[in-house]
Amino acid sequence: MLFRSDGTLMSRAATAVATECLALLRDSGGIVGRHVLLLVGAGDNGGDALFAGAVLAKRGVAVFALPLSEHMHEGGTTALQMAHGRVVDVPTALSLFDRLDLVIDGIVYFSDGNPEPLRTGGVHAANVTVTHTHAGLEEAMKVLTK
Repeated sequence: MLFRSDGTLMSRAATAVATECLALLRDSGGIVGRHVLLLVGAGDNGGDALFAGAVLAKRGVAVFALPLSEHMHEGGTTALQMAHGRVVDVPTALSLFDRLDLVIDGIVYFSDGNPEPLRTGGVHAANVTVTHTHAGLEEAMKVLTK
């Protein structure tokens, strides 16, 4: 199944990303009160990240979404905000750096098997990359400061 207009594929992708994130957080000290930054592109990968962020926010994670284009997936943005996630600007995202536990790359998927920009220490789930290592977080900050 490559595409279904009923949202099934996005739901599956978001669930896979959220499940991976919850496992990483749980294995590194717990879920509630942790900090996650979403790097959000305009397309479906951005929607996947936003919906995954909504799941995390409902579980007590502080989720921040940084839009990297003029438009974000409308349904995903609404879901995130309803779950008390926040949309932030670049200065706010940079100020969060020392508190981040995960960064979710929902920008774009490169089909050569090398997802960018968070390939360093990242876990790949449903065409979205999740990073939890210091090197991966530094890669994310390079995106933010360009």
